[in-house]
Amino acid sequence: MNQLAMPLTASGTSYAAADFIISESNATAHHQVTHFNGGEFYALWLHGPEGSGKTHLAHIWAAKAQAKILRGDALPHQAFPARAMVDAVTPQTNPEALFHLLNHVKQAGGALLLVSPILPRDLGWQLKDTLSRLNALPKAELLEPDDLLVEALWYKLLADRQLSVSPEVITWLTRRGARNARSIATQVAALDVAALQEKRKLTIPFVKEVLEERD
Repeated sequence: MNQLAMPLTASGTSYAAADFIISESNATAHHQVTHFNGGEFYALWLHGPEGSGKTHLAHIWAAKAQAKILRGDALPHQAFPARAMVDAVTPQTNPEALFHLLNHVKQAGGALLLVSPILPRDLGWQLKDTLSRLNALPKAELLEPDDLLVEALWYKLLADRQLSVSPEVITWLTRRGARNARSIATQVAALDVAALQEKRKLTIPFVKEVLEERD
C-alpha cells in the first residue's frame, strides 16, 4: 500500500482544515468534498488547475473520513481499503488497477475521492469500462484562484513567516505576483531570504527587484 504522510508534506506545508481559505473560486467544491461520505455515489472526482488547492482539500477529506491516501502512479492491485483518496489520477495511472479499486470501494460500501488535474475524458485511456465508470461520477471542480483568494494567500503565507508588509505591497503582489498557493509559497520564501540577507523591508521596489531577479 502506497500511503502519503499527513497532515504535513516534507516541505512543511499544512493540510489542516483551518488553513484552507475559502472564496468564490473554491466554495462549491469545498462544500461538495467536505460533505462527501459515500453511499449511493460512492466516489467523487475532484479536479482543477495546478495550485488551486486540490491536494489540500483532498487531505482535509481524507483526515475527516479516516481514508487511506494512495498514489495515483502506484496503485496496488490488491488489498484495497474501503475508504481511500487517490492523489492524483493522471494518464500514467493504471486504469485496470483503478477499475478494481472502484469495484472494491463500491462493494465495501465505502467512499473514494479521486483527485486529478483533468477530467476523465482527457485521460486518453483505451479501457472503456474504466472511463465509463469515471465519466458517470459526480464532479467537484476547483477554479483558478480569484483575487480575494490570492490576496488572502499572500497575507497568510507572509504572516506565517512573520513578514510584515503594507496593504500597498499586498495589492501589488496580488496583481503582479504568483496566482496559486504553491507558487506564492515559493515567492514568499524567496522574499524572506532576500529580506534577511539584505536586511531590508519588503517595499514595492524591493519586492519587484527580488521577484524579477528570481524570474
